[in-house]
Amino acid sequence: MVETFPQFLDIIGRKEEEGPDPDRPAIDADATFAAEEKMRGFPVLRAQSLVAYWSTFEACIEDLCIGFLLNEPRFLSAPAFARVKIDVATYESFDTEERMRFVLGEAEQRNVSHCYGAERFERLLEPFGFAGPVDDVMKKDLRALHHIRNVLVHRRGVVDRRLVEACPWLNFNVGEEIKIDAEKYDRYTNALAQYLLALARRFQAHYEKLADEKEQDLSTLAESPKEVMLKENSGNRTPDQEIRREEGPGEVQRVPSSLPEREP
Repeated sequence: MVETFPQFLDIIGRKEEEGPDPDRPAIDADATFAAEEKMRGFPVLRAQSLVAYWSTFEACIEDLCIGFLLNEPRFLSAPAFARVKIDVATYESFDTEERMRFVLGEAEQRNVSHCYGAERFERLLEPFGFAGPVDDVMKKDLRALHHIRNVLVHRRGVVDRRLVEACPWLNFNVGEEIKIDAEKYDRYTNALAQYLLALARRFQAHYEKLADEKEQDLSTLAESPKEVMLKENSGNRTPDQEIRREEGPGEVQRVPSSLPEREP
C-alpha cells in the first residue's frame, strides 16, 4: 500500500492554488523504500521483528523471575541474591516489586552479563531451580540470535568483530551488512519458540508434582487420626492380625493379639 500511495495522490489530485504538497518528498521516499524492501524479501522488516521477539522474550523471563521472588521470598536466600548490597534509604524508597527488580538486576549484572543466548536465561533461572539441559542446536541458534540482535540494534546491522568471534559458524566478515532472509528468520524464531516450549514443560512438570503433593496432603488431613494410624500399620500386619468387624449391636472391633496362645 505504501509503495502505491504516490499514485493514489496523483489520482485524487491537488488544487493548483494549493501549491506543491510539502509532504510529497517524504511520501515518495517511503514508497521507494517499500518497493525495494519488497523486492529484497523484507530484510529490514524481518530484522525488526527478530529484535522485537528477543526483547519480548527477555522481558518475559525477567517478569517470571520477579514473580518467583514476590511469591516465594525463600529464593532471596539463594547465593545469587544473598550477596546483593543496597543502602537502607534506597531500599526503603522502593515498593516491593521495585525491590525485587533491583535485586534481580544486581544479580544479573554480577552473574549473567557475560552470558549469551540460552546460557543467559539458564543462569537467571538457576536460583529458582528451573535450569535444565538445552539442545546443542537450539543453544547455538539462540547464541547467534542474541549476537545478531545486538548488531542490529547497536551497529545498524553491520557485523563487528565480537559477532565474528562469538559465532564463527555464521561465516560473517567484519563490516558486512546482515540481511535477514526468510531462512534466517524462520531458523531463529523457531529456536526461540522451541526454547519457550521447553521452559513451559519444565514449569508444568514442577507444578504438577507440587499439586499432586498438596492433594495428597489434603487427602491425609481429611482422614481421621484413627484411619491414618490403621493405614500406616496395615502394611506391617500379618493376615491373622487384620482388622475384622463383627456386625451386631455396638459393632465390636477386634484385633487379634500377636502373642502366642498359652498351653493349657
